[in-house]
Amino acid sequence: MNTPLLVCVLIALLLLASCSQDDRMFAMTPVFKTLTDADEPTVAACIASRWKSGTRDFSRIDDGNVIRLRAQTFFDGVSIGVRVQPAAGKTRIEYFERRYADRIYIQMIRGCVQDSMPK
Repeated sequence: MNTPLLVCVLIALLLLASCSQDDRMFAMTPVFKTLTDADEPTVAACIASRWKSGTRDFSRIDDGNVIRLRAQTFFDGVSIGVRVQPAAGKTRIEYFERRYADRIYIQMIRGCVQDSMPK
């Protein structure tokens, strides 16, 4: 195999690996998961409103019926994420962490689930 072709293949593999790194968080086992009767956009909007003021680098990705929220914890910079998706007439919420993060972020999610319950 000639050297220029080998270099091009290595660069392509590096590029592919670096571009797909963020999605690996959602391939891990969720730290917390729950179901709610509230619809996906309502739950995602509630979590987003809480995370926007308590995290850095917040982003939202809508992919069909699945909504992904990503951010970094404010002080430690731990990557966290939430996947909100329909599940048998309910909404499934899954929370992910790259490493241990402050429990306040799970409490924010739980607050959104409790707020969406009928009173």
